[in-house]
Amino acid sequence: MTVRAGRHQIAAPSERLATRLTRRGQWLWACLFTTPPVAWAVLIFVLSATSGARVEQVSDAVGGWRPDAFWIHFGEYALLGGLILIAMLGWRAKTGRPTSLRLGYILAAVSVALAGIYGATDEYHQSFVPGRAPEAIDLVADLLGATTAVVTLRLAMAVHAFRLR
Repeated sequence: MTVRAGRHQIAAPSERLATRLTRRGQWLWACLFTTPPVAWAVLIFVLSATSGARVEQVSDAVGGWRPDAFWIHFGEYALLGGLILIAMLGWRAKTGRPTSLRLGYILAAVSVALAGIYGATDEYHQSFVPGRAPEAIDLVADLLGATTAVVTLRLAMAVHAFRLR
């Protein structure tokens, strides 16, 4: 119940409580959608801060096996790009507005761009880590990984939407 007092409306205590609970629910949804990509980005940052000597020690400890850096970057940023897209689509769905085909493509492009920008800053960060150096091929792997994941997710969503018809 809302009481009118002059030019102002005063909400009843039950309405104010409902508004607070709605805001709390929105905050929980924000955490649900944004935590996975942010946590994965932090993990990438921590791993890229590992010195070259430490990487060699770990490689020697597992029998000298060292996977190709291209595929490591590809996988890391494929997951990051996918998580960013899922977060943005989740936010869009939470607002209750449908996502058009065009907006879906825009969100996909933004996801790849954000992952690529983070990849570029990660390569710059590696220039300050002893024994590590930024490499252009790593940035290419980052972009290819993010693009592959985002395109795969968009195709899977299109197939799912087609089957629901």
